Amino acid sequence: MALSEEEGELLKGIVREYLELLDAEREPGDPVIARLFPSASIDDPTLEADFRELAGGDLQDHKRQAALRVLEYLDTGDRRPLTDDEQEAWLVALTDLRLAMGVRLGVTDETFDAFPNPNDPAQWPLAVLHYLGSLQESLVAALDA
Repeated sequence: MALSEEEGELLKGIVREYLELLDAEREPGDPVIARLFPSASIDDPTLEADFRELAGGDLQDHKRQAALRVLEYLDTGDRRPLTDDEQEAWLVALTDLRLAMGVRLGVTDETFDAFPNPNDPAQWPLAVLHYLGSLQESLVAALDA
């Protein structure tokens, strides 16, 4: 990953915030948590409870470990090629970061398609969301090549 120092610092901050979200007490009805940990069944509460009991912790651990791998890579300052495990971690983390930010920002197809104005600080979070998308797209293209 060839990132500038500024990009690395931005990503470290976002990943740390994401880890705080994962480690925080879950608020019932939080739309970000609902998006990151979708329901196994909206019609069968027993099935949903069984799923959460069996897989909920594993899914959270998987997301947390992926974010920690990304943070570890960023903290080293090393710009070596990503290992296969790191590639997977980056893709998982970038997907989750984009999902979480998109939900928090209330992004729709219309708001996402409008490129943010870099001179408007209120639009910077949307610009970061676009940046994460381009970073993810670049990683997928590099892995595909």
